[in-house]
Amino acid sequence: MKTLLAAAMLCLRPAFAEERPPVKESWNSIKMEGAALMGEIMYQQRDLEGAQGKFRDSLSTSLQLGDPHSQWMALDLFRTAEIEAREGRFADARHHLEILLNRYPDSEWSRRGRRLLDMIPERKRDDEEEGFVAPAPLASSPEHFLRRIQGAHMAERFDEAARQALAFRERFPGHPAHAEVTLLEGALRLRLGEPAAAAQALEALLHNGDSELASKARYLLAGAYLQLGEVEQLEALVPAVAPAKARDRWTALAQVWRAAALARRGRWKEALSAYRQLAALPWRSPALAQARAMLAVALDRAGQTRPALEAMRRAAQDAERHKLESLAASCRLNVAHLLYKDRRLPEAAAAYRDFARRYPDHEGRAQAFYQQGLALRRAGKRKAAVDAFEELLAFHPDTEFGPRGHLQLGQLYSDLGRAEKAVDHYRAMGQPRAGSGGGDAESILLEAQVHYNSRRFADAIPLYWRFLEAAPRDARAAGVQDLLLLAYWNGARTDPELLRAVDLFPDRPLVAQIRWDLGGRAYKAKDCERAEEQFQRIASDFPKAPFVPDALYFQGECRMQREDFRGAADAYRRVAQRHPASRYAAQARFRIATALFNDGDFDGSARAYAALSRDTSAGKLAADAAFNRALSLAKTGGSEATLAAYEDVATRFPKYARRSYVWLQIGLLRQTLGRHGPAADAFVRVKGADRALALLNAGRCRERLRQRQLAQAAYEELRRLRPANEPSRVHGLLRLGLLYELQAKASLARPLYHEVLRLSDNPAISDVARQRLGAGGEVSLNDAE
Repeated sequence: MKTLLAAAMLCLRPAFAEERPPVKESWNSIKMEGAALMGEIMYQQRDLEGAQGKFRDSLSTSLQLGDPHSQWMALDLFRTAEIEAREGRFADARHHLEILLNRYPDSEWSRRGRRLLDMIPERKRDDEEEGFVAPAPLASSPEHFLRRIQGAHMAERFDEAARQALAFRERFPGHPAHAEVTLLEGALRLRLGEPAAAAQALEALLHNGDSELASKARYLLAGAYLQLGEVEQLEALVPAVAPAKARDRWTALAQVWRAAALARRGRWKEALSAYRQLAALPWRSPALAQARAMLAVALDRAGQTRPALEAMRRAAQDAERHKLESLAASCRLNVAHLLYKDRRLPEAAAAYRDFARRYPDHEGRAQAFYQQGLALRRAGKRKAAVDAFEELLAFHPDTEFGPRGHLQLGQLYSDLGRAEKAVDHYRAMGQPRAGSGGGDAESILLEAQVHYNSRRFADAIPLYWRFLEAAPRDARAAGVQDLLLLAYWNGARTDPELLRAVDLFPDRPLVAQIRWDLGGRAYKAKDCERAEEQFQRIASDFPKAPFVPDALYFQGECRMQREDFRGAADAYRRVAQRHPASRYAAQARFRIATALFNDGDFDGSARAYAALSRDTSAGKLAADAAFNRALSLAKTGGSEATLAAYEDVATRFPKYARRSYVWLQIGLLRQTLGRHGPAADAFVRVKGADRALALLNAGRCRERLRQRQLAQAAYEELRRLRPANEPSRVHGLLRLGLLYELQAKASLARPLYHEVLRLSDNPAISDVARQRLGAGGEVSLNDAE
């Protein structure tokens, strides 16, 4: 019976599970809940095969969580059992239902699970399941049965020994050894992992009073109750006493199971106290080896890692002393886990390697290789870590740690600059393996990241597409969409497939920047239709993007080029009203007025220009707005309003770049309104190309005022201007000649007439000059009108 207690080490494994790859707890929680939810949806749609896969995925992910959500765990267990029962796999269904009822007894799924469990046929014994017929004994004596039981037990044929013990009890109920055989059967059933059958056999022995046999039965029955999850029955069976003061050895040892029950209930503080008392007992017992192991668990749960490590080491030594190989192996592995947790990474790596050497057939050997690699990697020994992971893949490629090993090697080779080796391992992650659907999507993503980090964007792009096609509902899909768009942006902006990506993932933040770039390039290429489409999508899909005001402004510019002036005004108005602080706000207000002008709304245009011209934030645009206001008013036919507008420009913006043109228009308007003196004053302020026309009109205004000397001075200034054949200059020279003749200075007039004939291309002007050179006659300024 020394080997009976090793099965209880199952409860150690959650406390010392291997350290997972660096994935956030919240990510695994979301992944677990998502798989459970998808499984329930498939179950409701009668897709039982797909639902079963999802529930298994959820249960698998729960192993990576320190405290998985009870609601989803209970759902996973119940639905898994329900589907197994439908398929006739009653043993598997019963197994999952027992876990559900033990762990989550108060949940709604447990209440439904109890009803389902009542409907499942009772578990058959192994001999019934396999069609086994127990051989008839050669003799009918009890001694013969006892020898057969003893022989099977000594040969470690525990299943046969248990069947023989049951047969003995049924055939010889009054035999003096009946109670001992019953006790042995209970112990064997525990060894075989049949706690319910063990409990059934052992409960009958409790009526032996305070005998040693009853104490032994109580001890074993407590272990069966613990495996069954019957915590309340266990606590009722085993009284709480200090182990050192118990009435006998077995009552003291039973405190091991009571302490485990306390731990099962989450009462770790009380469990720790009980384990401490048990560990202090001077006896050598397999149960105390178990107690010391559980003490290590409790100490670790209490945050006392180093005391837990020492307790686990002593438990490993005790287990080896009692030849409890399974317990010893678990303790050795947990010693390595505790060293890793204490960040004694080189020691942890050595402990994992020692475990793999000691236990070549242990189910935890693959984990040990994996954890050894993690410890070495965290210790900065990347090449040694590579060797550890390569060893893992050499000995255990098809375990659950195989893909993880490929992942770690991919990351390590990527860090070492060996991109091709990294890609090989990421691709190997995607290869299907026994009992697994493979990690194709994961491997594709990791391979893509190697190419992306090496700036081989053209190689990364098709892999990102493959990941999104393979796992469209993956929680990382949005991030991969961003990476795909970034790969296009950084390495393939002209690829036509970029437009497909932009249309498929319109809500990703980078899409706004990409659409801005596409719109800008189309605008520069004068493809206004495509440019406007991109600018419009930015404004509609990303209203809070920083360049929305710019997009709206250039949308207006596109419409201006397509002569959609009202649409342009609407776009500019959205900039001015919604984004008044943007860099294009004032320019948009100016362009609103321009669009209205081009659309024929001169009054609206004039009002818009007027408002902008008096806005202190408009800067240099204020002068242009005031000037354009005058142009708009000129289109309405109101000379007085137009004149006032030009005079406003001249007064408020005396250094305006087009001031000469402004003074020319002021002079012309005053002249039209009969204000010849002020008009002449305005004309003389005109400079540049319009000065000849301004001097001609200034002279004429002086003529109207009979100020011939001032008129002559204006015309004489024309002689210095160039080009010589400018029509206004030639006309002015003719009028100067006439003024000379009126002063009886024909000798001064004749050269002027000759110059007029040489330069003028106006027949009327030429005719007057020719006439004055010919017959002469009475002189009149009206001749040159």
